[in-house]
Amino acid sequence: MFSGRSATAGVCDSVASATRVRHVRANDGVWHWPPAEATAATYGYRYQIWTPSQVDATWLRNIQFLAEYFCAELNTVPAEVRNQIKEAAKCHLGLSIQEIRGSCEMATADHINILIAHDELYIELTAASLTEPGKVQVFVSREAAETYKLLTGKESNSSCGTNNDNSSVIPLSSETLQIITSASPEDLTVAIRRYRILTDPEFAKANPVPDRTRRNWCRSFRLAKFYWTASVAEFLHFT
Repeated sequence: MFSGRSATAGVCDSVASATRVRHVRANDGVWHWPPAEATAATYGYRYQIWTPSQVDATWLRNIQFLAEYFCAELNTVPAEVRNQIKEAAKCHLGLSIQEIRGSCEMATADHINILIAHDELYIELTAASLTEPGKVQVFVSREAAETYKLLTGKESNSSCGTNNDNSSVIPLSSETLQIITSASPEDLTVAIRRYRILTDPEFAKANPVPDRTRRNWCRSFRLAKFYWTASVAEFLHFT
């Protein structure tokens, strides 16, 4: 668990001068308060001092934007509207808030923001500002968002024959979308992990698997290339 506080760098310098024993700055520039960290650890918490340079500006603006929605009751969103919004986000990966509102006539911005605040929908808080609904992509879960990112992003460093061209977007077939949208978050998590082990050397080093297992995954990976241009979907279908 996490606990922390935010302060400007100038405030930290001033406080450190007055309390040299308590506040220290590490070689990497990160501020620490050892007594507070030690006390928090005894209760299973982690204490951290944040300065503006450590906080993503878009993330902070979105958290501030959602502040009033964190306290809103989930049942404020009618069940019918809630189901329509979630179905749209599930069946059409990567829809923006603006597009969801266009496809769900009864949905309002407040409805969508409440669902985001209550973890009924997922957005990448650092990607785009919620004040620009046309740029904010909505998903039913973090796993769906990560899968979409892998499927539509560039592939590189693969040891199993993936496409390493310079295209920025990989088109998703209807078959691929069907597999992804029908998969559970747990299935997507497993598929993403396997895919990253095969395509990301650093991740593979940190998450070793037996050589035989890796060969089996590579075989399934290559087989799927005959059916889909996407890559993660094959682990949901062939394993």
